[in-house]
Amino acid sequence: MLMVLLLCLLPLAGTESVGVCFTRNEVGADTSNEFHVCVDDFAEVFASLVTLQESSISSCLFTSVSEGAAQFALRSLVSSSKNTRRTIAPRILPSADGEAIARKHGWFSDAMEARLGGHSAQRAGSNLWRKAKALVARAANLANSPFDVTLFLDADTAVCPTPRLGDLLINLATVDARIAELPSSKGKPRALEDGLRAERRVLDCCGCAATWNATNDFHCSTTCALDKCDQLRGGGRGSGGDDDPRRRKAHPRCSSFRVEPPGLQVGAVLVRNSTRLRDLTTDWIRAYFSSFNDTSKPLSDGFGNDQVPLQYLVANFCRGDASHRWQVAHLSPGFNYRGFARTAEFLVAGRVVVLHRHGIPSLDKKKGGLVRAVGDICRKLNPPEDLGLRVLRR
Repeated sequence: MLMVLLLCLLPLAGTESVGVCFTRNEVGADTSNEFHVCVDDFAEVFASLVTLQESSISSCLFTSVSEGAAQFALRSLVSSSKNTRRTIAPRILPSADGEAIARKHGWFSDAMEARLGGHSAQRAGSNLWRKAKALVARAANLANSPFDVTLFLDADTAVCPTPRLGDLLINLATVDARIAELPSSKGKPRALEDGLRAERRVLDCCGCAATWNATNDFHCSTTCALDKCDQLRGGGRGSGGDDDPRRRKAHPRCSSFRVEPPGLQVGAVLVRNSTRLRDLTTDWIRAYFSSFNDTSKPLSDGFGNDQVPLQYLVANFCRGDASHRWQVAHLSPGFNYRGFARTAEFLVAGRVVVLHRHGIPSLDKKKGGLVRAVGDICRKLNPPEDLGLRVLRR
């Protein structure tokens, strides 16, 4: 009887829900339609959802407009798209309210709103206060997913056709959050060499150094992410490589990252729902607002990005700060491919899953439309016979 009870309490394989989610807030108004919603503001996330159809996985969209308004915008974009084969129907959810969160915790002041609201942001027609509210809402939404495991993506992304994407995400979600690092080379040869050595240690461990192709891709993608291999990535951080006398062992908390503390890019974040994840998002938002308290810092169009406070938190986590109960780890750069700059050297082991670049909707103008254009790019980046360690250059 006791054995039966224990078996009932164990989660069954395949019972976890998984999906890909986006956030679209600070939507403009357009009085020409019944919902007064600016349809063009949904163009990027619509394009992402179109490409996601090829991987047969559930999706959701957090937004500040009503469900009816969001559905209207997506339907309007479907009618003008070349190759949407079926209705785009993500689960529409109310987004967190960035200003309400700030007021609830006392992190907001009228002086802060006035200062940020008077300065333009990078996105046309926006200002730094609108940007701040949108970024805070996006961070809060990480803990509000309807799925057990969720890949959160920026709106300006496209998803490559990926076999068993849902199973892959579930297998990778071994910590509260996996986050992609910034490209390690940044045009510096030594940094690229260090990155290659780090990834070779991982591939040697998981047995995928010699062969990683379409046949064993799922095995390599999941096995190489297991702790015993994943944590070898940060095992040799002396600038001269593994034989450098200055070589030091990374802190166990952060040994999956190439660099400690890591530079992070939050265009792709893989999360597992838990109370620890909610703690992480709260810590992140608190750190984000505290960065505005120093009024001596000059404002600029790019001011107030959310990556910097997260990097600060993770740096403390890497140093062993016991106040952080959550755990974060490396997410393959293949989930945040940004190698479109002319001088980019993008190091990746495994499949490129997500393209991250501005102008994804414009690919629909190409012959065959968006899906074909994205598919062509993905096939070039993911040769089926060679998905192993490689440096991708434009």
